[in-house]
Amino acid sequence: MVAGFQTIPDLAPFPAPWSIGLMLAMAGYTMCGAGMNLIKLSHIKRGTAGGSTTLRSTPFNRRSSAAHATVLWCCGYGVNSLGGILNTAGLRFAAQSLIAPLSSMALVVNAVFATFVLGERLGLRDVLPMSLIAVGNIVAVASANHAEQRGLTLREISQLFRRASFQVYLITVLVLASLLMLLRGRIRRRIRKSGGDELANPTLVAYAGLCHAAAAAMLSVNTVFLSKASLLALTDGLHNALKPQFLALILTWLSLVCFWIYTLNRLLASHDILFIVPAIEVLWSLCSMIGGGIFFDEYASMNMARRITFAAGVVINLSGVFILSRRGEKGGKLG
Repeated sequence: MVAGFQTIPDLAPFPAPWSIGLMLAMAGYTMCGAGMNLIKLSHIKRGTAGGSTTLRSTPFNRRSSAAHATVLWCCGYGVNSLGGILNTAGLRFAAQSLIAPLSSMALVVNAVFATFVLGERLGLRDVLPMSLIAVGNIVAVASANHAEQRGLTLREISQLFRRASFQVYLITVLVLASLLMLLRGRIRRRIRKSGGDELANPTLVAYAGLCHAAAAAMLSVNTVFLSKASLLALTDGLHNALKPQFLALILTWLSLVCFWIYTLNRLLASHDILFIVPAIEVLWSLCSMIGGGIFFDEYASMNMARRITFAAGVVINLSGVFILSRRGEKGGKLG
């Protein structure tokens, strides 16, 4: 901008675009955490919930009619979906590797909701892993890509799909997901030989849930970069909505969404919410950071120090999940 003969430098936009994406994602993950707890509550009210058999009685977790439980189930998925929409909107302003680690918001909501509404018991074993997960998220966010996102043409998006690094990523995901499901099958057979989930080692049941959640997250998390790619294509022009490439993006996204809804319902019905929600959020976050970072080449602008810090945040996250998976063993209780 020029005033007289003096050139005044342009001011950076306030708030920064990435901070808008950050705020949208924080709200989105909060709603996702609440939505998953409502889904779990619907299974408790219907009497089909697995996991802990020592729930405290609360004004909210009493058995109710199937119709009431179904309404609650639909509300849970509605809130969860609205949270997903806010997360997608946040991706318009910020890098996927920045948005993904914010699952700590869902963990805070989950801990409060599960303890006071569902009646699950928050144990001393839960405090350390949840703290590790929160710290890992903060470290990952601080070191992630903060670059502003621009619109992409469908041609540019097609080129991203054809990149060798992304092709290797897809093949790796398919192989790992298949191996995890095979491992889950072996663990489930051991559980059945032990007399079922109620009689088997709780840690063994948790490992089966982790394998299931990890395999499903590896596949379903691709909805994140597909929705972001679709949004960036529309930013380039609404005329793109009628093109075959865009319709292919939407159909693939819809198929993966349906698969995730089915899997999420099974996971929430079968496991303690204080275990499975942190596991889902961290696995989803990790897969989203890796997949989005590779697809959009978000790590190219990060120097070595930031990459190491980012990796450290991811390792801290995973350490928290591993410790949390052993919550079924004897430990102190807070409530």
